Amino acid sequence: MKSLLLVVLLLISTYIFGSVYNGQIQKMKQPDGTRVDLRLFGSEFYIRAESLDGYTLIRDEKGWISYANLAQGGMKFVSTGERYFGKEGDPSSLKVPKNIPKHLELHPEAMQEIIDKNSLALSGGNIENLKRPGHAHFHGTPVHPIQGKIKGLALVVDFSDEPATVPFSEFEGFLNDTNYTGFGNNGSLRSYYRDVSGGVVDYENVVVGYFRAPFTFAHYNSLPMGQGATQIIKWVLDSLENQGFDFTTLTVNEDSIFGDIDNSILALNLIYTGNPPNWAQGMWFHRGVYSGFTSASGIKTFDYNTSSANSPLTLGIIAHENGHMLGKWPDTYKINSTSGPDGIGAFDLMCWYGNAFNPVPPNPLFRRNAGWGKYVDVSNWNSLILDTANSGTTYKYNNPSDTNEFYLFENRRKTGRSADIPDEGLTIWHIDRNGNNQTRHHEVRLVKANNDSVNYDSACFRAVFKPEFSQSTNPESSWNSGDASGLKLWAIGPRADIMNYKIGAGEPSSNIKLKDLGITDHNNNGFAEGGESMILKCEVSNPGQLASGICILTCSSIGTNASLVSIVTTGYNLGVLSVDSIVTKLFEIQISPLAQAGDEVFLKIEIQDGSQSLSVTRKILIGEQFNMVELTDSTCDALYYDPNGNEVYENNSDFTQTIYPSGSGQQKLQVQFLEFSLQNSTNCVSDYLNIYDGPNDTYPLLGTWCGSNLPGTLTSTDTTGALTFVFHSDNLFLRPGWKARLSCVTLTSVNQEILSQQKPVLFPNPGNGLFHFSNPDKIRSIRVFNSLGKELNLPKSSKGFHEGIDLRSIEGHIFLFQIETNHGLFAEKGFK
Repeated sequence: MKSLLLVVLLLISTYIFGSVYNGQIQKMKQPDGTRVDLRLFGSEFYIRAESLDGYTLIRDEKGWISYANLAQGGMKFVSTGERYFGKEGDPSSLKVPKNIPKHLELHPEAMQEIIDKNSLALSGGNIENLKRPGHAHFHGTPVHPIQGKIKGLALVVDFSDEPATVPFSEFEGFLNDTNYTGFGNNGSLRSYYRDVSGGVVDYENVVVGYFRAPFTFAHYNSLPMGQGATQIIKWVLDSLENQGFDFTTLTVNEDSIFGDIDNSILALNLIYTGNPPNWAQGMWFHRGVYSGFTSASGIKTFDYNTSSANSPLTLGIIAHENGHMLGKWPDTYKINSTSGPDGIGAFDLMCWYGNAFNPVPPNPLFRRNAGWGKYVDVSNWNSLILDTANSGTTYKYNNPSDTNEFYLFENRRKTGRSADIPDEGLTIWHIDRNGNNQTRHHEVRLVKANNDSVNYDSACFRAVFKPEFSQSTNPESSWNSGDASGLKLWAIGPRADIMNYKIGAGEPSSNIKLKDLGITDHNNNGFAEGGESMILKCEVSNPGQLASGICILTCSSIGTNASLVSIVTTGYNLGVLSVDSIVTKLFEIQISPLAQAGDEVFLKIEIQDGSQSLSVTRKILIGEQFNMVELTDSTCDALYYDPNGNEVYENNSDFTQTIYPSGSGQQKLQVQFLEFSLQNSTNCVSDYLNIYDGPNDTYPLLGTWCGSNLPGTLTSTDTTGALTFVFHSDNLFLRPGWKARLSCVTLTSVNQEILSQQKPVLFPNPGNGLFHFSNPDKIRSIRVFNSLGKELNLPKSSKGFHEGIDLRSIEGHIFLFQIETNHGLFAEKGFK
């Protein structure tokens, strides 16, 4: 597949503006020198090309851009042999290929393989770097002030086969001249950050070059992704060190979340000539990590970005990439579209960034994390707001039960740095600092007035079109839990430099607030279990301007598992709440003995005073929860996770754990997998989970699993009732791991007899190596492993498994058979 993927990405352009593509038209060169127009979707990690009318394109083996089809179950693109000649404005240049649907996409695992490969290459070969602030896999973007004078380093490089055409003096202006207008840019990189920070930041670069690289551009481009750029960085920095350059004059990372990048250059810009021919390969422009240089004064490297020294110079990509370095901001566009659309578009520098010559500002969360502008807390306001457009002032409405979740809103007009936002009016942002924009649980989400995740032209709230945002509108103002937030923005006025709108009731009133203060279990073991009673504590307050009506506080169980919970104390009459009063109440909750590990139950706590109502939902997960560790354990009711629990598992891990049934008698441990995602690889040689039918890994292997292949339900047949789990991860890609339910089943003598009838018997055993099975008609598949755990490739006979398995010519004396029937997986050892 890898060779085909290289062909997929051979899309050549005169110049490319940035690292994120959302269907912009690009001109590409065919082998005969003619140019075609097509659309690109993706980033430096993965890209897909489409014709102007929506058909997926690739380059064929001879380099021609051609229509593509899917092969190998969607794991790769192949050329149909039909060449593409599309040109914008010329419908006759387009043709409809036969029997091919539009917008073909690779299977998510194939797409993820490409993303993983390039992510690893650009992380300096260390996947842990992707979990640092400023990278897509990091969530909870840090509060990281960016203020005062900042000095970065810009290295300008050309090659003997790609000599410079832009005068070196142009780069000084492009990066540092506050009145720069070259190539149609709206100012320099310095003036961009001055403007979007409200004058708080003065960021300039020491510009050095042109440096003529020791080898040709073609040489560096032939190296794996990112390697050519890092070799050039080391060579230039070594040259500067030999020339006596004072690296201590540069701004460095200090007091970072990850201390090992302290004293590294805050902003390192590598700008070079040449047109990288292969997308996401070689010298394609990118952002990366390089830690291979330390000056004599102790200044080192870490983050860097690359951009083009070809004409025209454009601000968009370099402003975006410096956002990673300066602000530690992650991308808010989706690297992998399978987790849904980004829903932000050109309202954020770290998403599409708008016009390449005049990029838009960062989103309001990232701006405030940097210490720019101000937040005005309006959580308890009941008044008229006069909101000045593009002022840097953002209004904040807090979730009283979760400090990580809040709404931000501000007036935006298409002027200045915001000239290329898709719409204007009131923008509303839903923030959850526990989220990650590479998942469906976003950290930063634009609430779009048109409620359309892919159309940005009507995203802003305004008079006539969408003059209200509240619990009763669509979209509505709930928290992520589904609970009502109480936020009501209404009477939203027309687009204007000073926009009027109301928050709250619009007249003096009470303002009832409800807060979940947590839940405790009676036996203090830290988790809910069947038959247990628990205490839920909540708080009701009135920070409004008037006393409330008579307040009724209730608690009820809701959802599909409502019958698993009973509420002993169902409600309270709190009477009238005076201004600034606070009341706490307790609800006793009884969990049904029928509840089992993994069941989710939901409680709805609601307060009403006749004119207002507000509710909070509390989720309770039943059962003990524990992660895989290197020890022996016993249980009959628990949720079982990979070694890192709800987070992605670690690299270079090896864990073995045996779990016994905690009950007595004939009980057997049973594991039911609810979620499963490991790194996928052929024969599961990279990351894998082995499960053995017994108290250690010498017992029969029930199976080896990786990728997203859900193991299903497995039950021990060993006399001990135990299962042994062996997990291995290599040094490459991370995945979420697994979530499983552990329980115990009792096998009576009748059960044992049924099981023995279902389980195929291997015979003769020991024998000469020709093995047969009882009930061969019921066998769906057989896998055979040697004593070292290597799977043997054995062809299946046309007569199924009636002829048995012939291992007479195979070296070895001990073999493990994994047999799948309609009743489950069974394992047997065979001896010859």
